[in-house]
Amino acid sequence: MNPELERNFWIELTSRRLALMPVVLGLVFLAVAAGAPSTGKIGDIANAARWCYYFLVFIWGTRTAAGAVAGEIRDRTWDGQRLSALTPLQMLFGKLFGATSYQWYGALFCLPPIALGALSKGGASATLAELLYLLSVGLFGQSIALLASLIAIHRRQALRRLDVFLYQMAGLVTVLTASSLWDATYVARLIARKTASSGVESLVWWGADLPLDGFYLVSLLIFLGWSLVGNLTLLRSELQVRTSPIPWICFLLFLVAYAAGFADGSTAAGEGLLTLRLAIAIAVAGVATYAAILTEHKDPVLYRWLLAEVGRGRIDRAFSGLQCWMIALLLLSGLVLYFILTFTPPLREVLGFTDKLGAAVAAGYFFVLRDVGVFLYFNMAPQARRGDFAAVIALGVLYIVLPIAAGGYAGGLALFYPVPEGNPLWMLAAPLIEATLIWTLALSRLRALLRK
Repeated sequence: MNPELERNFWIELTSRRLALMPVVLGLVFLAVAAGAPSTGKIGDIANAARWCYYFLVFIWGTRTAAGAVAGEIRDRTWDGQRLSALTPLQMLFGKLFGATSYQWYGALFCLPPIALGALSKGGASATLAELLYLLSVGLFGQSIALLASLIAIHRRQALRRLDVFLYQMAGLVTVLTASSLWDATYVARLIARKTASSGVESLVWWGADLPLDGFYLVSLLIFLGWSLVGNLTLLRSELQVRTSPIPWICFLLFLVAYAAGFADGSTAAGEGLLTLRLAIAIAVAGVATYAAILTEHKDPVLYRWLLAEVGRGRIDRAFSGLQCWMIALLLLSGLVLYFILTFTPPLREVLGFTDKLGAAVAAGYFFVLRDVGVFLYFNMAPQARRGDFAAVIALGVLYIVLPIAAGGYAGGLALFYPVPEGNPLWMLAAPLIEATLIWTLALSRLRALLRK
């Protein structure tokens, strides 16, 4: 057996805890049954079991997953585990399934009453759908909670109880989002093999008319798989196993393609459809750039190594050391360049822009470059401990405070975001000058740090 999984089983599944869980849950179910009318006992017990499952897997389970590695660091046992012979895959299964084994043990007692309640209402397909929904969403939430903690560890952040709560909240937000977008009734229809012709809702994605139930189910499983890949990649890095940016590149391409496919349901085919697809792809790449630069550790030593490898012509080695924000920015650059060089924008108005849409996209790209430079500038300061916080405050001033101070003057507002009424040349020049200035300052700080 996986040594880490077995170790967590011995820690979590003690004889006393194994006996306590069914006793407590049994008392809860008996209390509900005693107060329920004779005709509705099964439904009431099923609802009680569902709420117990929510607590065990969604709330307690995400908390345990968020603290699986953070607790090891707090107890000063993580360094010993990193030096062990455990593989990243063994560590992932040990932390994700071993640390939460007690919560899943309790969930096993909740699932039979839930299944009975679903069986009495909707038959076998609804029962199977309900169980699949609960298992998938629970595991997804716990995986995201673990992923959030590993991101913080990768940033070399201190791990306090409040921080673990924030990682747990990431898992809970994931659960709530997945629950609102995907309901067990969709899976029930899929299992029953019903098609769109018999009343199942459908959506158009990349020109294909897909059943809504199957699309939601496959999407949930795919994103669950990506969360596991993310956990595995970060654990490989923590265990000093050489990593590759390939998984992140594949995830970015998948995310861009996945989101751009929804344009089919928002506009008709033709020029407008291509416009919307490109806009969605650029927006997704931009959001990924901001998310990556905010969550990654900005390491001056790594940047010096990258510059040195590029200078020596070792592009393959430099590629292996690229951070996620760099790859997302490269993808964004390629999409914007494609838009400007090969795409003819529509003549009709888009967000207030008509013939200035290409200039607005280029200006927006320069603003992203400027914002990335702001993050680097504050993180390259000597003994910078809260560089990301300072960068967020600076961006808040740039995007909120100063535009209000500039009033409605288009020339002044162009310093902070693209303005339809502004001069196209000034719309481009303003963010380009800002980006050039902040990158110059950031690189000078980096050189000053590396000379010490």
